[in-house]
Amino acid sequence: MFLDFHISLLLLTCGVAFFTVTMQPNEHRLARLVLCSTVALTILIYLDWRTGLVWHARPEQVRGVGWVWYFYVFEFVAFAEFGLMLFQISRMSDRLPQANKYERQLRGMDPDLLPSVDVWVATYNEQPSILEKTIIGATNLDWPEGKLHVYVLDDGRRDWLRQMCAEYGVRYITRPDNKDRKAGNHNHALTISDSPFIMSMDADFVPSPNFIYRTVGFFDDPTVAVVQTPQCFYNAEPIRKNLGMVPFLPDELDFFYRVMQPCRDAWDAAFYCGSAAILRRQAIVEIGGFVTVTDIEDQATAVKLLSRGYKTRYLNEQLSVGLAAESNAVLHDQRNRWCRGSLQILFTDFGPFSRNGPRFIHRLLFLQTHWLMSSVTPLTYLLCPILFLWFGWNAFPAANATDILVIPVLTSITIIAAVLWLSRWNFVPFFWHGLQLFMAFELLPNSFASLIKPFGKPLLKINPVTPKGAAASGKRIDFKTLICLITVAVVVILGLFRAANSDRLGGQSLEMATLLFWITYMMVIVLIAALICFEPMYHRSSERFNLGNEAGVLHSGEFAWPVNIMNISLSGARLRLQDSSVVDLNRHLHVDFELRNRHRIGCSVAYIADKNEIAVTFDPLEESVRQALIRDMYANESLQRQQFPRLQFRPVIRQLGRLMKNL
Repeated sequence: MFLDFHISLLLLTCGVAFFTVTMQPNEHRLARLVLCSTVALTILIYLDWRTGLVWHARPEQVRGVGWVWYFYVFEFVAFAEFGLMLFQISRMSDRLPQANKYERQLRGMDPDLLPSVDVWVATYNEQPSILEKTIIGATNLDWPEGKLHVYVLDDGRRDWLRQMCAEYGVRYITRPDNKDRKAGNHNHALTISDSPFIMSMDADFVPSPNFIYRTVGFFDDPTVAVVQTPQCFYNAEPIRKNLGMVPFLPDELDFFYRVMQPCRDAWDAAFYCGSAAILRRQAIVEIGGFVTVTDIEDQATAVKLLSRGYKTRYLNEQLSVGLAAESNAVLHDQRNRWCRGSLQILFTDFGPFSRNGPRFIHRLLFLQTHWLMSSVTPLTYLLCPILFLWFGWNAFPAANATDILVIPVLTSITIIAAVLWLSRWNFVPFFWHGLQLFMAFELLPNSFASLIKPFGKPLLKINPVTPKGAAASGKRIDFKTLICLITVAVVVILGLFRAANSDRLGGQSLEMATLLFWITYMMVIVLIAALICFEPMYHRSSERFNLGNEAGVLHSGEFAWPVNIMNISLSGARLRLQDSSVVDLNRHLHVDFELRNRHRIGCSVAYIADKNEIAVTFDPLEESVRQALIRDMYANESLQRQQFPRLQFRPVIRQLGRLMKNL
């Protein structure tokens, strides 16, 4: 009767969650509050049930007492971490109306009265093709001449980059050493540039022309020190690319940039992310410059600004596009550095545990518990079936099979349904859990090592910068992670055979069915993590963008035919002929066609896809045409916004089925 009461309550909360997301499918403040409250109540019901199991279990019902208590405490800590996230996303800011108002005001002002803005492009080892796009985007910013100053901050001291800067009319800055990495590079730039506002861009980020007009108005409030915008990417990160789901899944960082940051902004706790942001020089100078004691200068600088009474603002509008981690190796390097740098903040004199640190809400939201729990959680849940199958250690003593099946399932369904809505469908269960598991084998030892030795030479090797372009090539297969996952799968399978032949489960069909259900759930996550380990070959020399069948004209001699441009890159395009009967194409034909701004580009037919679709390779581009194409593609906000997919359930399931079939 005691357990039936919990099931009844969970059925009620599950019903409330489904009713809310069904009746209010779009963003609504009250619906967000109802869902967060419903999930919080669901968690409390589940934890009450778990507490009853542990405290009312008889000694003979408990096997592996250390494991039982560890798992009980772990779930409380894990749900506390989840509750903190739930608290954050219970509110969400929308600063688009403010940005619209500020832009109207700024565009109506006398240009001579607008403030000067320094654009900083920090670089270390990026290749020319990457930096060229960023420099073109920076010089293409819509801000009065004489009020915009572009600086390329080169810690690589490269002569070819100095020459490129001279060709584009931007200032090239270097320094005698690389002390304090990017933070030191920025602090050196503080001594050279002098505008009141600084637009910070990484070397691979291309800003939209209206970036400054959309952001600088927020500094009318003298306490605002940073205005951050989302970091969006023109290439697919490893999880979507490796799984072959680029068109069907959102970018895995979209949940952070599209949900967590605007929600943190509602609590005045959004933070600077190192790029796609604009900062107040005076505020940075007052805190002694960019923070150099941590491996990540961005978040640490934001926390120090908050601790000194400044505010941060987050504008949830795509105003730039950059390069995501290009391989598994780069992804591991990036997240290991983020993890160590975030945990280092805990030990600073302005962090959440310092005497003169930020306000309580900031202390709470910068606890950095995510970096530890995101690794511990998937590995702990994997241990559950393994320890039960091999040693009979049941983390749920005194519970019957029905309760172990129904109560966690109802809890999980309620949480998943609510979080899908709260995340605006940017959080995808199974796949993001698979990514967490994939990262856990690297992040867990790094997080513990960072807590043991937060400063000085790290105990585990961490790349100080994120490799880009040619430097970002991976190993095709992440053998270290794959071996760990295969070991887990083998141990579970052997444990199943062992348990099936034991007296413990012999003839107990319901217990075995419950066990198989949860093992299947976990093994799907293991499978997704394993599939992420395999990187496909990538043959394109540059990223290709979908133009949505934009109209163009195909020329051959004195003839011209209308076409639809399906997609385009700096090296070629795919075209659809509106009438394939009017031209006899072959792969040796030389053609040219007109693009977005009526540029004529010579090209050759690479291959014929079918009777009315062809792929063409561009001839070497004139410099003016190349620059125009970069502006039209990379610095085009509306075009780039079209590249980012929404979650599509059916294609995702079909692709996952194909991947499993090919194993």
